[in-house]
Amino acid sequence: LDAQKSRMKAFADYNDYEIIREYQDAGKSGRSIEGRARFMQDKINTQVDTTAIDQEIKTCEKNLRNNTSLKMKLIEEMDALDFDDKHYDRKKADLNVRLDKAYDKIEELEDRFASLLS
Repeated sequence: LDAQKSRMKAFADYNDYEIIREYQDAGKSGRSIEGRARFMQDKINTQVDTTAIDQEIKTCEKNLRNNTSLKMKLIEEMDALDFDDKHYDRKKADLNVRLDKAYDKIEELEDRFASLLS
């Protein structure tokens, strides 16, 4: 069991997963067929509390909406810049930096959202 835990921890670390709970049944062996079908059926019939993942999905959706809204506001600000303003180039550069960060954050949230749904 220690070797299995070590391999699973390494797998989680490699894939940037967080282990939130461990289950261990030292009395059961996956090597023998005897009792395996019943063991699997018991696990299939176990209800899973999805409250935490559901909340994380809602939070991710909210953050994605907020960052998409921020992106749209930044685009509107860029469009509204006065070309004759003496600080036009600096303002545009600042807005471009902020817009790039918004796109990075949106991409990060979309990836997280997809991983939560899979």
